[in-house]
Amino acid sequence: MAYISVVIPVFKAEDCLKELYRRLKASLEDLTDDFEIVMVEDCGGDRSWNIIVELSQLDKRVKGIQLSRNYGQHNA
Repeated sequence: MAYISVVIPVFKAEDCLKELYRRLKASLEDLTDDFEIVMVEDCGGDRSWNIIVELSQLDKRVKGIQLSRNYGQHNA
């Protein structure tokens, strides 16, 4: 089995983060139990970071990185 790491840039995504997590988790669990989801919050000014923290507390496979300012999706 392979270890899978999914990195997601997040910008003003509070309305869809929980659904993204739910769908991505289900898809990854079909492949392997050995995965992580890394969400990089790019200072969108909404509640995205709070949701990332909440998800990471519920599932240790979720990691969050909060950038100090908006760097853009390619850098995130």
